Amino acid sequence: MAAEGEQRAASEVSQAVARHLNCLNDDNKNTRKRALVAIQKEAEDKRLGSAALQEVFGELLKPLLKSLSDPMEKCRELSIQTISYCVTNVPRPEEALPYLIPTITQRLGSLEIMEPSEELRLALAELLYLLVEICGKKLAPYLDEMMRILQRTIIDPFPDVKKESCKCAANYAKSIPGRVRQAVTVVVGTWLLELRDRYLHVGLDPDQTSYLSKILAHGWLALSRFKYRQIALDYWKKIGMQWERENEDDLKDKMDFSDPSPSIYPSGVERPGLGCRELVFRNLSKILPAVSHDITDWVAGTRIKASQLLVVLLLHAEDHTTQHMELVLSTLYISCLDEEGKVVHNSVKAAELIGTFVNPEVFLKLLLQALQKSPLASHLMILAAFIRGSSKEVLKPHLLRIADAISQTDICQRSEKVLYLEQLLCCLQSLISICQQYCADISLHCMKVLITILASPASENLYEKVQGVMMSLAEIQGLNGAQDLYRQHMQPLMQWASESHEQWTSFSIERAQYEVLVSESGPVIGENLDLLIPVLKNCLQPTKDPQMRLKVFTMLSKLLLKPSETVNSKGQFHLQSETIIKEILVPNLKWQAGRTAAAIRTIAVSCLWVLFQSEVLSSQEILQVQDIVMPTMLTTLEEDSKISRLMSCRIIRALLDASEHHLDPDTLNKIYLDLLKRLDDASDEVRITAAKTLDVWFKCIDDRYDRTTYKAHLEFLYRGLLVHLDDPDTNLQTTVLDVLKEASTVYPSLLVQEIEAVKHKHRTAAYCDQLLRHIQLNKDSSQTDST
Repeated sequence: MAAEGEQRAASEVSQAVARHLNCLNDDNKNTRKRALVAIQKEAEDKRLGSAALQEVFGELLKPLLKSLSDPMEKCRELSIQTISYCVTNVPRPEEALPYLIPTITQRLGSLEIMEPSEELRLALAELLYLLVEICGKKLAPYLDEMMRILQRTIIDPFPDVKKESCKCAANYAKSIPGRVRQAVTVVVGTWLLELRDRYLHVGLDPDQTSYLSKILAHGWLALSRFKYRQIALDYWKKIGMQWERENEDDLKDKMDFSDPSPSIYPSGVERPGLGCRELVFRNLSKILPAVSHDITDWVAGTRIKASQLLVVLLLHAEDHTTQHMELVLSTLYISCLDEEGKVVHNSVKAAELIGTFVNPEVFLKLLLQALQKSPLASHLMILAAFIRGSSKEVLKPHLLRIADAISQTDICQRSEKVLYLEQLLCCLQSLISICQQYCADISLHCMKVLITILASPASENLYEKVQGVMMSLAEIQGLNGAQDLYRQHMQPLMQWASESHEQWTSFSIERAQYEVLVSESGPVIGENLDLLIPVLKNCLQPTKDPQMRLKVFTMLSKLLLKPSETVNSKGQFHLQSETIIKEILVPNLKWQAGRTAAAIRTIAVSCLWVLFQSEVLSSQEILQVQDIVMPTMLTTLEEDSKISRLMSCRIIRALLDASEHHLDPDTLNKIYLDLLKRLDDASDEVRITAAKTLDVWFKCIDDRYDRTTYKAHLEFLYRGLLVHLDDPDTNLQTTVLDVLKEASTVYPSLLVQEIEAVKHKHRTAAYCDQLLRHIQLNKDSSQTDST
């Protein structure tokens, strides 16, 4: 029933439309306009299904297309609207293409614009886009017509028409890419073989570009596309052979004495024939400027194609590229920094071909000049690619020149960006990979560059790569690894890195280089203490930049953490200990205002503690610095930094341990008061450490410490310790109990007296009772021994 209803509606609409179609030939423009309005209304009748509309559209199409030439603008507009509606809603719009496409071509694709109205040209462009969107591959037979239309509309004076045309062209290319590219390849190949005017010049001036060079550009571009490469290659071989025959007299010498292949040639690539190479060489000056222009185009696709074409051109031009090096290099400087990965990849391939065919003397003169003038990552990228494309025999005479250039301060320290540093590293990788054992002559230059990279803030991302290059550099010289490399060059590297240490600041790259050298060389630094200590001594003077001192102290603290693997690898660091302590560490422990100064004091006291507990110093050597260190530590016990207070307690304890019974009573009495104050410290760790230090203090008392003379001191100490025997912290209580047990041997009766005086004030008498029993047992034991 539905089908019958649709058929009835279609019949009614057809009858109604037939009356209006007759009016389209009327001389009165208003009559034609009313007829088109009525036709549009009938076509959009909601009763019509898609199949019925297809039937009606078949009747309307030709009259509507004829109306596209109507002198009245409104009539043309109504025709376009009706056609667009039908194309959108019929099930088989492709049936209209044989009539639609020629008509649109006539309106939009002629040399002169047939449609004067900008709005209607836009409407026709939108209709064309709609056809591409709906019909897709079915538009393939209309390639020529589409090209004619788009060729005109893309340069239309009305911007909206241009935009719509670009959209249409892009969509059309996606719909039928293989037919378009293959057709272009075949057509271009046929032209190059058969077109009679292919050698004629575009203008009257013979220096202007010929048709041949324009056609060649399309042919070479086809060679860079993998899918149609074989078709293009077959045509290209025939073209080259034909050109050889046509120019046999000019090429006689080259054909009789065949041009030998270059000593090095890209692997897996077949060398083009003589005719092909000559064709490229003779047209290179005409093509390269256009390629250089397109490789910087704002459209990514254009840049990619231009970069592909450049590779093909250079492969054919071989050593003739030398004549065009300035243009090629200036082009690559830009394209190697392109945001499109394919453009960069092709540009690098082009630079590798330059390395294969061009004399290094010519290349290096131009590139190194540009690199020294204003270094860019692209300069280094091209240099690395050039090296990879060349051979060690060719590069050997130029190795020192290359290494000297990239190791210059203005180049290797030019930028801290990862890309720049990566390319700097890539140059070294390429040199070592290609030149192998010859790189032994530039090993020191390479080390300077590697250390500079590691000294950069961005080195975290490159550390493993740098280590890999260092290993390769060691292997080609028969060394066992990075440490042997450092050992081989340590003295010149230390002198190079510390040359400007008098002027270092926290931002100095030289300071960072020195830190890398000292930290990364491991045990090798222990073999060169005579070069290390003077620099440390100078840079860590309290008058130097605080931020710089903080960084150098951080480096020193890392060295002291593992002295046997660094500064003490030869067991000689103790000979420098007195200088380190007296002339570096202690002067930096004097109080100065400011957070940085406080941080320096903290790290300095930490270094001192690490040195004391590292077993590098003997007790005798510690004792030698006791007089200068002890007073300083008593002042740093008051630091705001918990770490400083803690380390100070530990250092005092180490000093007391080393002193044993060498301290006189007056010296001892100057120490205990500051330690006793630390029992009230905000940090429980500091409190416990201070208590343990007092335990050692009591062990230092000998017969010179007269109990009667110094009774007041002992009384003060006992009272202070007994207060903390009732401390809320159980750990401190037990520690103080141990201290008092040791202290009881000094003046037992006085301690018993003080215990009895405070015992009733404690929350629990358990610790007091335990201490009293300990004293009584010691007393009984002493009496037994005397008996």
